[in-house]
Amino acid sequence: IPSSRTQKYKNLLGGILCPEKVKLISKKVEIVEQYLNGELSQKGAAKMCGVNKRSVQDWIRIYKT
Repeated sequence: IPSSRTQKYKNLLGGILCPEKVKLISKKVEIVEQYLNGELSQKGAAKMCGVNKRSVQDWIRIYKT
C-alpha cells in the first residue's frame, strides 16, 4: 500500500492497518472503483460484500477524499 494513501486505507478499514486485513482493504477499493467506473451499482456492491448500502456509500465517500 502506498504510504501516501495509508490513512485513507485505514479509514476504509475502520481502524488500525494490519497485514491480515490488507486483502479486505483491497477488496473495498476494488468495489469502489468498479462503482465509480459504472460497472457496479451501490446496491449490487452491498449485496456482493454482504453489507448494507450505507457502508458502501461510506467507502465511496472516504475513497473520494
